[in-house]
Amino acid sequence: MSDDKTRLSLLIQEMLDGRLDRSQRSDLLQRVESDESARQEYLDQIGTHAALKAVLADCLPHDSDAVNDQPVETTPRSLSRWYGIAIAVASLAAAILVCVLVWSNSQRDFTAAPVHFAEITDLREASFGLCDFATTPGASLTEGTLRLQAGEVDLKFACGAKMTLVAPAVLHLKTPMLVGLESGRLSCDVPEDAIGFQVESTEYTVTDLGTRFELEVGQRQWVRVLEGEVDVEPRESTVVRLVKGQTASVTKRRVTRHEVPLQEIPLGNLFDDPKGTPLRTAIDTDTRGATAQANGLGVERVVRAEEVPGVIQEIAPGVRIDLESVGWCEMSSRGVVNDSWCPYTLRPIQTRETRDTEDDLGEQGIGIHACQFVTFDIREIREAGSILKRPLAFVADRVGVNWDRPDDSQVNLAVIASNGREVTAAWVNGNRIEVNETDGVATLGEELPRHAWRFSPVSFFCPLNPGTRYVTLISSAPKGAKLQDAHGVFSGARLKVGSVRGWSSRDGHLVQMRDSADQRFLFGDVGWGDYEFSFEAKKRFGKEGFLVIVRCRDANEFCWVNIGGWQNQRTQVERKLVGERRQHPIGPESDFVIEQGRWYQIRVRCEGHTLSLFVDDELVLQYEDDGNMQSQGKVGIGTWSTSAVFRNVEVKSLDGDHLFDALAGPEAH
Repeated sequence: MSDDKTRLSLLIQEMLDGRLDRSQRSDLLQRVESDESARQEYLDQIGTHAALKAVLADCLPHDSDAVNDQPVETTPRSLSRWYGIAIAVASLAAAILVCVLVWSNSQRDFTAAPVHFAEITDLREASFGLCDFATTPGASLTEGTLRLQAGEVDLKFACGAKMTLVAPAVLHLKTPMLVGLESGRLSCDVPEDAIGFQVESTEYTVTDLGTRFELEVGQRQWVRVLEGEVDVEPRESTVVRLVKGQTASVTKRRVTRHEVPLQEIPLGNLFDDPKGTPLRTAIDTDTRGATAQANGLGVERVVRAEEVPGVIQEIAPGVRIDLESVGWCEMSSRGVVNDSWCPYTLRPIQTRETRDTEDDLGEQGIGIHACQFVTFDIREIREAGSILKRPLAFVADRVGVNWDRPDDSQVNLAVIASNGREVTAAWVNGNRIEVNETDGVATLGEELPRHAWRFSPVSFFCPLNPGTRYVTLISSAPKGAKLQDAHGVFSGARLKVGSVRGWSSRDGHLVQMRDSADQRFLFGDVGWGDYEFSFEAKKRFGKEGFLVIVRCRDANEFCWVNIGGWQNQRTQVERKLVGERRQHPIGPESDFVIEQGRWYQIRVRCEGHTLSLFVDDELVLQYEDDGNMQSQGKVGIGTWSTSAVFRNVEVKSLDGDHLFDALAGPEAH
């Protein structure tokens, strides 16, 4: 062994024995990070160190009342001492066995030091600094430190607790039930068997009581409870209990509670609550099969075509609309139902071809059998939740025909916003449409977006302007459709409170306000095939560029062009197919990157199996798929760890026909 390697080995031993000061330790870690051979030597020695500790912990007692009442030393004074012992491991085996038998016969209790603390279950764009163990999926983590420099990592602890760590972060694993967060952000999902799981920082300790919670340590120090309860104990104060829906800023001297603002309002949850119920109370109750009634919280009226004949309907006080174009006609229907489309059989909502599990009760949302509508009083909902001035948007993830209908079933679904005098905005089958008014009656026009089919749903994103008083959901059947098969469903129907997932609008521009990972804004028709999708975009701040989403069927099947991705180092197509856990880079790369503060003209052409990216009318990237890519799908824009602004969004067929040329008018945002 060279002198240099010998000195390195001695330094590592001294660090493991705790004999290096902060400066010496820092110098050693810098050398290990920059030198591959030094890093391997470091990993070899800490592995040997951990193994020797485990051997001793398995055979020696920890209590001072050992055999002959003599204390037993369980921790080596120096690693070099155990290197000498390691040479004689074989000869010590018999002695170890005798030791174990003696303690077994004496029936004394001692607990073996845990070896396996946690396991890495998933990585998302993760990169690591110097860690005390392997950092690949499936790696077993013992006592030591995890340094996450970028991305996210999922951990599952031996006790059953699950954790997501968000970079930049430094996490110290101390036992299977205790971690120390030096810096960064994490979220925990702790089952009942792991109650008592703890996360500590230099200023406070969080003890779980069977819950989901998240916290951050750094310039901001806060704890948020998503489900259940936690105890927060500052270093210099008493324990404070936080419950679901509470956030607290924490210092070593105090815990200051903050109420978590409402983020979304599942509209079906309001059906079983009378008017006057506090909104948070109503949201917490979710009765499957509850039907919408005019005396329910936030429900202004429910109308069935068989009860109110005629195609001209008053959908809200002072607002009349001609529904002939959506196929409105008299028929028998079964009400507007929470989390089901039938209040008698409680048949579930399902817009996907398969369920997650056999006992899955279906999707959350609202079932509306054709032909009928329900109108919500937005002002009443605002007052019940004390959210009078916060922005709202109606959102539904998957809207279409329920799973139990024949393959050729089809339905028209509409969302109408009004202010008590007139219609202010309208969306049909996921797309915003023009509304005309004649003699006090609004019409939706003859040419409507393509209707929804079975297992081919659409999605709705409907920003509501501040003057919106009512929102009406309509289910009807296209002309010629079988009315008995028009089981319309709004899966995930809810009001989003505040800027939707960080998206907002300013002067007609769509802005992604946050710089967190994977922010998407989807729209359009899953039946779109070949088209050109174009827009202008400008990066405000952040680490990367823009995502151009095409051929998107749903969250499990899509393609996107990642422009300035991977820390703004390259541009490439990524694809996700059904059954894959996440999207994967595929095809050629381009070295094109994004400059902050500059407007770019982005255009992606989808033609057969070919995707072509043009930036400022210059071809930047062309990808030829292997035939597995979806041949149809909606579009979207997005960002990853970046805030950006978008404008002039347009989708055209390859023949030049306009499929989509506005997300919404400025007044709707």
